[in-house]
Amino acid sequence: MNSAESLKINLDKKGHDVCGSYSFPLRPAVYHQVVLPGIEIHFMPGWRPIFFQGTRDGWPHPMEWIRVGLSGSKAYYSSMGYGGLACLFQQFYVPVPLEEDTTLAFFNPATDPEVKRTIELYRALPQTLREACQGPSALSTEASQILHGILRWQRFHLYELPRILRCKVNVLPPDSMMCDYHVFPVIVSTGCPYNCGFCKVKDGTDFVQRPQGLIEAQVRELAQALAPELHLFKGVFLGNQDALLSREELIFFAIELARKVVPKAKNYFLFGSVDALLAKETDFFKALNSLGVDCYINIGLESLDGATLQALKKPLTPHLVKTAWEKISHLNKTLDRVEISLNILASTRFPDSHWNTLEAQLSKDGPCPKGPIYLSVYNDSIGRKFFDLAKRVKISTNRPVGIYNLIGL
Repeated sequence: MNSAESLKINLDKKGHDVCGSYSFPLRPAVYHQVVLPGIEIHFMPGWRPIFFQGTRDGWPHPMEWIRVGLSGSKAYYSSMGYGGLACLFQQFYVPVPLEEDTTLAFFNPATDPEVKRTIELYRALPQTLREACQGPSALSTEASQILHGILRWQRFHLYELPRILRCKVNVLPPDSMMCDYHVFPVIVSTGCPYNCGFCKVKDGTDFVQRPQGLIEAQVRELAQALAPELHLFKGVFLGNQDALLSREELIFFAIELARKVVPKAKNYFLFGSVDALLAKETDFFKALNSLGVDCYINIGLESLDGATLQALKKPLTPHLVKTAWEKISHLNKTLDRVEISLNILASTRFPDSHWNTLEAQLSKDGPCPKGPIYLSVYNDSIGRKFFDLAKRVKISTNRPVGIYNLIGL
């Protein structure tokens, strides 16, 4: 059987028009399915690849997929056996960036032989489709469309998107997992006020806000490039690493602009620093709450322990972190369309004081269903010891608790 005969194409399959936590990665409302020997690939309507999976017996799990981001970055979605993960974190899979070696218990997707073989099949798609284009089969025309789409998006990943954004988006807020990180980026600022010693994703540049004209030009050009799938975006990322520190009028301008360009995206995600949070008055958050969209702000606290903060070279004091925590709790209790989540670095190598101070603070919260705690994996594997620490945190709070790996655009 030649390549053309083994190629199966299902156009305009029905996906999901929602966001949330499900036992499978969400597909957009409309997507295309392509099956070739050893691999299944899912595409956006404009033939941008979004997920692929191995179909041979050695593939780790039938519900596990590799996500292809808007920038071409790849993340493996591991179920980790479902049961314990779902019970503890109310999430059904852990996204793992394939650019890094991350061990999940005794499984490392970046080094798994079948995962590596499937990635090679994915990389070989252009040649496979060129072979499928030959011959009289009616599928050859569709194979040609897929081939042109894949080559077009390879150019987009390598050249067009970096030129349009003028920055790299190495990490998305953990809350955007509810949309499977399928977010439209609107870059309002670059750089970071901290550039902490432990951080892997920040570029070392100072924080700079972008002028409105540059933001609008970026949004319009990206919208043109993504025209076939624009109506399928359910989320917007206001980037980059500390958009909350930007001027209030700039944030509102970016939101209103995005609402015009991607009107079906009702979820807005952004990062914020402790300084940015404390600098914003309550009236700003109330105004954000009244815009008619759901805003999810992720604040990097990292630790409440002075020794840990110092070791991480995080320029904060425990007093500032606790002040930010109290403000976040108040805002989460009083606003219905703004939710602020907290990043806490997590490693089995951290001192007991890191976990003790966290548990002590959580015990003061009382009933507080909003505002997840994200345990951001730091130089560690996600195994039994990590889960034991996560259970300590979960027992201490009514807040949702999740695992957070650094997933890029």
